[in-house]
Amino acid sequence: MFSTPPPLLFLLLLHAVVMVTCESPPQWAEPHDSPLSHLVVEGGTGRLYVGGVDHLYQLTSDLQLVAHVRTGPHLDSPDCLPPIFPRDCPSATPTHNHNKLLLLEAGPGPEGPGPRTLIVCGSLYQGICDKRSLSNISLLVYQTLNPVDTQYVAANDPRVSTVGVVITTRQEEGGALRLMLVGRGYTSKGPGDIPPITTRRLSPVVPPRRAFSQEEDLGKLVVGSYSEYNNHFVKAVAHGNHVYFLFSRRHRKEYRTYASRLCSADRSFYSYVEVPLLCGEGGVQSGAGRHVGRPLGPRPLCRHGSRTGLHPP
Repeated sequence: MFSTPPPLLFLLLLHAVVMVTCESPPQWAEPHDSPLSHLVVEGGTGRLYVGGVDHLYQLTSDLQLVAHVRTGPHLDSPDCLPPIFPRDCPSATPTHNHNKLLLLEAGPGPEGPGPRTLIVCGSLYQGICDKRSLSNISLLVYQTLNPVDTQYVAANDPRVSTVGVVITTRQEEGGALRLMLVGRGYTSKGPGDIPPITTRRLSPVVPPRRAFSQEEDLGKLVVGSYSEYNNHFVKAVAHGNHVYFLFSRRHRKEYRTYASRLCSADRSFYSYVEVPLLCGEGGVQSGAGRHVGRPLGPRPLCRHGSRTGLHPP
């Protein structure tokens, strides 16, 4: 008997899905024209959630298929706002839904308000998001219907990256407030007023507030020109009282890699700072100093870098 190393297991999940029958052991089957992109593991149960193009999968810790949801293709166009009706959007065609965000939302109690859910954001319908049950992803806990302008989250272009992280902070009037910080690149079609980093409300949601909404009092990164400040986001990480973003941005004829930091409780983004990552003796250094704030201890924020930075394919 042997166990599959975690890195190898991750690669297998990105290239195959488990097909299960009652008479035979699990077998891998290549998903046809449906590449997979995101993998989330629930720590308590070991359940796996996998997202890709037009598909979501839920697996047990021993890789038994529990649920499968088809998320596309659906009638859509990046030029139109949902809901999509052919008479109102003549450019709409059957469009693939690329999974852009797959995150776990903690449950009620000390971790914050609301049920434990799986947050799923796709490229369709201007990047709206839903919440699904962790016990069965076929069950919708919250669905974004007739979204308003503040509920468009992920990039509507499959080539443009989107990253996110869930945090819990305190409301001014008391009680826990769960938020999602999202970094996304610039898209030339669709809503053009979405900043590169925004804060989204997850829970509690009391009307007239809406889940995934970008509210004025929650904070956003204000820049002069969204098209010029076009980040290719690679990762978002919450560590301690801070949230970190790793991204690259074109500077003249080359891409440069940056790391940025924001205090989790800072609704005004006054604490936001970003520094370029440069190659130097002893490894990767920031252009403005050895550390962005206090060192992270034995777990480094960045372990590898390149001379010209990370850049999109």
